[in-house]
Amino acid sequence: TNRSVKRDVDVLICVIKSKLEKKFHHQILVQHHTFENGNRIIIEIIDVQCPPNLIMLKS
Repeated sequence: TNRSVKRDVDVLICVIKSKLEKKFHHQILVQHHTFENGNRIIIEIIDVQCPPNLIMLKS
C-alpha cells in the first residue's frame, strides 16, 4: 500500500542521511517528493559541505 511505501522511503532517507553525515562529518538536509501514484521518488540532497581535508582534487 501507499502508506507502507512512504514509511519505507522515510526509513531509507534516514539511512542515507546518516551515512552521508558520517562520511562528510557535516549535517545534511535531505528532501524527497513522492508523486501521487507513489511510484517515483525524487530525493534531493541539499547543503553537502565537506571540510577542506575531505575534498580531493583529481588532476
